[in-house]
Amino acid sequence: MELRRNVPVVAATLVAGLLTFGAIRLRTGPVQRRVTFTVGEVQAVHAEVKAGGRTVRGVARLGAGDVVETGPDGRGRLRLDDGTTAVLDRATRLVIGREGLKLERGQVMVMGMAGARAAIEAGGATTVLADATVAVSADGAGARVYCASGEAVVRRDGERTLRSGETATLTAGAVAVAPEKAFNDWTGGMATPWSAAGKPRAAIGELWGRLSNVTDEGGSPLAVRQHLVEARVDGETAHTQVTTTYFNAGNGSVGGDFRMALPAGALVSRFAIRRKNSEKAGTIAIVDEAPLPDNQPGPERLEWAGDGWVRGTLPPIEPGATVSVVVEYNEWLSPLGGRLSYRYPMAAEGKRAVIGEFKARIDTSYANPVSIFAGQGAVVDGAVVEVTRADYRPAADLVVEMELPPNTLGAARGYVARAPEGDDGGSYVLVRTEAPEARAVDGVTLALLIDTSQSVDPALLDAERSVIEAVLDGLGANDRAVVLAADQGARPVGPDTLGPVTPERRQATRQALAALRPGGATDLGAALERAADALPADAPEAMVVYVGDGWPTVGATTVDSIRGRLARRAGGVPRLGAVAAGPLANRIGLAGLVRGSGPVLEVADRSDAAATAVHLLAEALRPAVAGVELDLGPGVDRVYPRGSRAVLAGDTALAVGRFRGSPPRSIKVRYRRGATTVEEVRSIHIPAAADEADLRRRWAAARVDELTLRGDGREAVVDVARRVGLLTPWTALTIEGSARIRSQPLELRTLDLAAGAAPLSARLATPSAAFGTLVGPEAWLPGTTGGDDELKSAAAQAAKRTLDEAMGSVRACRDSRAALRPELTGELRVHAAIDGEGRATKVRVAADRASDDDPALDRCVEVVVGGLAFFPSGLKTTVEVDHTLKLPPPRQLRGTTCSRTSTLPLAVRRGVWLEALRRARSESEVYLRAKASCELPTWTDRRALLELILDRLPRGSQRVAQARALDDAGEADAAAVLRREAIRRVATPDELREVRLALLANEGVPALVFRKAYQAATTDEARLAVVRRFLQLAPHDGALRRQLLALLEALGQKDRLLVEIDRLRLDPFADASLLADGEARVVGGGGLVG
Repeated sequence: MELRRNVPVVAATLVAGLLTFGAIRLRTGPVQRRVTFTVGEVQAVHAEVKAGGRTVRGVARLGAGDVVETGPDGRGRLRLDDGTTAVLDRATRLVIGREGLKLERGQVMVMGMAGARAAIEAGGATTVLADATVAVSADGAGARVYCASGEAVVRRDGERTLRSGETATLTAGAVAVAPEKAFNDWTGGMATPWSAAGKPRAAIGELWGRLSNVTDEGGSPLAVRQHLVEARVDGETAHTQVTTTYFNAGNGSVGGDFRMALPAGALVSRFAIRRKNSEKAGTIAIVDEAPLPDNQPGPERLEWAGDGWVRGTLPPIEPGATVSVVVEYNEWLSPLGGRLSYRYPMAAEGKRAVIGEFKARIDTSYANPVSIFAGQGAVVDGAVVEVTRADYRPAADLVVEMELPPNTLGAARGYVARAPEGDDGGSYVLVRTEAPEARAVDGVTLALLIDTSQSVDPALLDAERSVIEAVLDGLGANDRAVVLAADQGARPVGPDTLGPVTPERRQATRQALAALRPGGATDLGAALERAADALPADAPEAMVVYVGDGWPTVGATTVDSIRGRLARRAGGVPRLGAVAAGPLANRIGLAGLVRGSGPVLEVADRSDAAATAVHLLAEALRPAVAGVELDLGPGVDRVYPRGSRAVLAGDTALAVGRFRGSPPRSIKVRYRRGATTVEEVRSIHIPAAADEADLRRRWAAARVDELTLRGDGREAVVDVARRVGLLTPWTALTIEGSARIRSQPLELRTLDLAAGAAPLSARLATPSAAFGTLVGPEAWLPGTTGGDDELKSAAAQAAKRTLDEAMGSVRACRDSRAALRPELTGELRVHAAIDGEGRATKVRVAADRASDDDPALDRCVEVVVGGLAFFPSGLKTTVEVDHTLKLPPPRQLRGTTCSRTSTLPLAVRRGVWLEALRRARSESEVYLRAKASCELPTWTDRRALLELILDRLPRGSQRVAQARALDDAGEADAAAVLRREAIRRVATPDELREVRLALLANEGVPALVFRKAYQAATTDEARLAVVRRFLQLAPHDGALRRQLLALLEALGQKDRLLVEIDRLRLDPFADASLLADGEARVVGGGGLVG
C-alpha cells in the first residue's frame, strides 16, 4: 500500500495541495462534535416520503423519535438495525421508538428477524413478533393486525396469540381474533429483500469447507470465531481492512472456499492469509483457464467472481485449526448534502451465521467532521466509532455519517498519482466535482419502451408486460408516463402522449398491452429516440426505460451509433434505464447504452416483475442532471468515462485520465438544463492522495470497462490489470507469488452475473451466439399407395402423442393413490382402439410389472384415456394403439431435510449448483435434488438453475432429453422451459434437425393420403376442412399451415386469419417467413385455391 504518500508531480502541485487542503488530511485540535445515534433507515419508493420532517429521495437514516410519513401516493420501506423490516403504504404515519414502532395511521407490513424481537403499537395494543410477518392497519376507530406467517402476540389487557392466517381486530372495548377470509397483499413487490445499493449483499465473508473425498456436496460453512473491521475515512476516501477468523470444528481436514461481497464501487487493494503467527500476502497473477484435476484446489488465491464479488481458495484446514482471511479495499464516498456516508454492508439474503466476536472501528478523524451519526448501538470516542458484539448475528448495515464543516471541499478536486516504474504513459489524475442540484418534483416522468419484435417469445413478452403493468400500478396522478411498443419503429400503447397516470390511463394502457403480439425487426435507435422525444424538455429527472432483450437488427446496431443518434437530438442523450428480459438479453449492449445514468435490471418471467418495478421506481424518484460531462483539457488523454451521462442531482461526477507535466488546474463541466447545454469552468484544487495505488487502479478499472464495452479481447484487459494489481476475470491475487496460475473455469468461479451496468459482468452474461427459431423440413411421410394402412400408421403416431400430452391427468391418478400406495412407480402399458371419429374403445391399462399393478390406478387411467379426443381418421376400421407411459417417482410424504445450501443467497447457491452440475451424471438429477433440499423455493430460483443447466448443454437435443427427464419426474414447468429454450437457441441447421426430430417425432402427414383427400374436395370450404383435419396429425407442419392461411384469405375469413396469425406469433416452431406470409395475407383478396 501507498497510504499517505504525497510525492509531487511538480512543486506547484505540492504547494497548492498543502495550502488548499491541509485541513482534510491533518488532525486539528479538539473539536466539539455533535453525536447522533441512529436506529435504522427508510427508502422512498414513491413520493412523497418524509422522515423527521425532511423529504426523502433515496435512503435516509432514522433516529429514535423520528416520524416517517407517506403522502397520498407515497410508499416506502424501512429497516431497523436489529433486522426488522417494514413496508409503508400510502397515507401512513409511523413513529420510530427505542423499543419498537408505533403506527398512528395507515398500514404497514412488518417482517421480524429470527432471533430478534420486533414490536409495533397500534390501536392501544402492542404486537410482538420474531421470525414472523404481520400486516397492521390503523385509523381513528381502531386497528387490525393480520398474521401472514409465523406467530405473533397481541398485548392489551393480557396476551392473545395470533397464528398464521388470523386477524386481530382492535376496538376500544375488545381484542377479537378470527381467521382471515381474504387478505389483499398491497405491498406490490416492496416486501422483497433490499438494501441501499440494491440487492442485499454482506461483506462478511463465508468460508465453506469441503472434505477432499466428497464430490457431491458444496461443503458446509466453517464457524466464524472473530470478525474485525478497521476502517479509516480520509478526505473523500475510505480504506477498510476486514479480518475474519474461521474455525474448523470438524474431525477432518477441509479445503476452503471463501466467498465475499464488496460494497458498490470498492476495489480490492490487498489479500492475505494468516495461520498461527504467520501472514502471507497475495500478489497479482495472470489466470490461465487450464482445468485443474478433480479435488485439486490449486494455489491459495483471491479471484474476481462477478461484479462486487470475490472468491478465494484456501488449502486444507486441519481439524481444530483456525485460519484468518484478510481483505482490504478502498472506496470513494460522495459528499452528498455536505455529508459523507460510510456503509459496511451486513444485510444479506438468507440466514446469516453467528459471529463469535464482532468488532468494528471506524476512524473519521481525517475527515474532521462537525457531526457524527452512528448506528448499530455504536460507542463514539472523539472521532472514532466502535461497535463490539459477542455471539452476533448481523442483520443490517453498519452506517456512519459525517457532516463536514462548510466549504471543506472545493468545487473540483484533482488527486494525482505517479506512474509506476516502467510505465511511460504519464501520471494519473482523478477529478471529482458535484453535479448541480435539481428541483425536487412530486412525481416521476417516464417513457416506457416495451420490445415487441420477433426475437421476443410469448413468455418473455408476458414478463415485459408484467413489468410495465407493475410500474404503472406503482405510479399515481402526480406522475407522468407514456408507453411505447418497439419493433421497426415505436408506436403508442394506450394514450399516445405523455400524461398523468390516472386510473383511466392505466386501464387503457393495460388493455392495449394485452393486445400486443411479437413480430418484426428491431430498430432500437429509432425507438429510443421516439421515446426520448416524448419526454418534456423541462424535466431533467425524466427517464426512458427500455424493457426487452436489447438486440437491434436494423438501423443503428452498435452502442456507439445508437448513442450518437440520441446525442444529435436537441435534448441530447436522455437519462436511460433498462430491464434486460430473458437469459439471451444483450446485457453488454444495454449496459453500454445506459452507462451509469440509470439502473440496468433483469427479469426472467412475470414473477420478477413486481420487485423489478419497485427498484425502478425508487431509482426514478431521485432527481438527476442529464448530459453531465467533464472536460479535463487538452493536456490530459485517455480520459474515462467517455461521453456524457446522467448524474444524480448534487452527487459526485468523476473522470480519470493520464497526463505528462503539470496536472490540470481547471475543468469544464457541461450539463443540460432543459433544452440548453450549460458549461461551467471550475478551478481544480489538488489535495494529497490517500492511496496512489488506488488512483492507478481506478484508472485501470475505467479503462477495462471501456475495453469491455468496445469488445476488445482478454489480452488487452490483462495487460492493463496486471500493471496495477486489479482483480478481473483473468487476474488474481495469489499467495505463492507466481506470475501465472491455473484455476477453475470462469463459469465455476463466478458467483453472480446478474444484469447490471458493470460492463465485465454484462459482457460475460451476454450470449455470444445468435439464436433462431425452429425452421426445418416439413413432416411429410413418403407413401406408395395412399391407402388406409398409411393413414392408420400416421393416426397411431398421433394417438401416442395425445397420450403423452395427457400425462398430467395420469399423474393426478397416481397422486390420488399415493396415500395408500406411495411406492407406485414404473411404467403403465396402455392399449386402445381408436374408431374413425377419434373415440377410444377397448381401453386396457396395466403396470408393466405385475408387482407394481394397482387396479384402482388402472381404472382411473382408463377413464382418462377414454375421455380423450383422438385424430378422426374417417376409417371404417379401428386403429390399434399400444403405448407405454412412465410414471414419475413417488412424492415424498415425509418432510425432507433442507440442505445447508438452501440457507445461502441465490448468488452463492448458483456457484454451488455449478459445481454440482460439473460433477453430475445428469443435469435433471441436480435440479430434482436441489428442489427436494429446499434450494428452489421460488420460480426465480428455479429459473436460475435452469439457466445454468441450459448453459451446460451445448446441443438442443441434449436440452430436450433433460426436459423429458424432468417431465417424467413431474416437473412440467421446468421441462417446458428447457424445451422452449432448446428451440430458441438453435444455432445450426444440423442442430435444428436434431431438435425437430426430438420434439416432433410423432408428427407426420401421409402425403399421398392428404393429396387424394385434398383433390377430392371441390370447394374452398371443403379444402379448408381437409387441411384442418390433417393438421391434427402434424400441428406444426409448415406446408399445411401455409395452405390454411391461403384458404382463409381466399374465403375472406379475415377474423379467423388474424386468429391464426396470433397463434403463429405465440408458437416457437413458426418460422419468420411463415409469419410474414400470414401478415401479408391480411390485406389479400379471395378466390379459389387449388
